[in-house]
Amino acid sequence: MGPSDSEPRWLAITGFSGDRARVVGLISGRVVTVPTAELTEHWLETGIIVWERFDRVPQLLKMGEEGRGVLWLQRALAELHFFDGRPNGIFDGNTLAAVTRFQRERGLVSDGIAGPLTQIALYGQLDRYPIPRLSSNGSFRARPTSFPTPTDSERGAASRSGGRG
Repeated sequence: MGPSDSEPRWLAITGFSGDRARVVGLISGRVVTVPTAELTEHWLETGIIVWERFDRVPQLLKMGEEGRGVLWLQRALAELHFFDGRPNGIFDGNTLAAVTRFQRERGLVSDGIAGPLTQIALYGQLDRYPIPRLSSNGSFRARPTSFPTPTDSERGAASRSGGRG
């Protein structure tokens, strides 16, 4: 990340302490800390988020859809006090309003589509999911897990979403 570094590289940010980030991949075999301002200067606004879909929910949930995935969405939003209707598994105007408000309050694109980023944010807010969390002391809570390979239809849905949701 110095002036002589001309090739882009992938780094893993493993935690934060004040205005510094702990980074793996900058110097081989070492964890180093760098000012977050320096990361911001060099960041190409691209990243990979590894996450587990704890419940079998379609990758994109939007207006007019019906089913168990929408029911999960409505129940999750209700648990977080965003959805005050009765969960019925139909993505209607009430669901759209709840999704949009949740997205807006979490700093997401508020397009009303519950895609991967919205679902990650929901999982992160619901205590029943054992997700890893970065903390200032470097510890995290997680359970060992295997990450399933996405199906062709899931990969297609993710690319069609354009990173939305």
